Amino acid sequence: LDSGASGDLWWIGVNPIGGAFLLSGDGGMILRYDLTTHQFSRDTTPGSERIYGTWGAATDDIWAVGGAVDSPDTGGVIWHYDGVRWTSLDLSGVRAGGMPQLFKVWGRASGDVYAVGFRGIVLHWNGAAWSVVTTPNINDRQLFTVHGNAARVGTVGGFFAEALLLEREGSGDFLLANPSNSPQLNGVFYSPDDLAVAVGNGLSVATRDVGGWTTVDEGDDDQGRDFHAVWVDAEDGIWA
Repeated sequence: LDSGASGDLWWIGVNPIGGAFLLSGDGGMILRYDLTTHQFSRDTTPGSERIYGTWGAATDDIWAVGGAVDSPDTGGVIWHYDGVRWTSLDLSGVRAGGMPQLFKVWGRASGDVYAVGFRGIVLHWNGAAWSVVTTPNINDRQLFTVHGNAARVGTVGGFFAEALLLEREGSGDFLLANPSNSPQLNGVFYSPDDLAVAVGNGLSVATRDVGGWTTVDEGDDDQGRDFHAVWVDAEDGIWA
């Protein structure tokens, strides 16, 4: 499909919002692909940062996260769409020293949204304000993706041969749930039941059932190929 735009795209939302898929990428780019007209349109956005992820609860409540590529420690941004325009939030009071780049955003509802990113940052939106979530000491390892279901929320990342998976059940603390022998994990997806899947470097795969996480494939691809995202369909088919 020819989007009519130039620049790299980094993400497409799992679910359409208001009859359109949202895509995001370089130069502050947010595109909509209308499922009726099969046409792309580009939103007017408040900045030129790279936008790595979007998520929305409704057509008038959409979040986008990203950051300035040349300022990974302090150039993070969160944008919000209210049904009319995108605005950039003032994050100066959320984290001392500046906001790192943010890579993904996901929520259960309009008042329960998470964002994760560089330096292992985890943020939560409670419907009124964003705040930093306390997590175990992960030595500033990056967190690339966040997803969940009604029971739990998980976020994954790591550093090459080292996997990182944090999981939160209900309103409890985030706890380490690293699958053994797994390298860096880049994508995670939770189905409505107990099934979840995480994928990462070297085409590695880890799955979750009622007993917890297990590495299914440690990943040993010698072509330098990685999985970056994963989705589970309604029949529990796994796509990566």
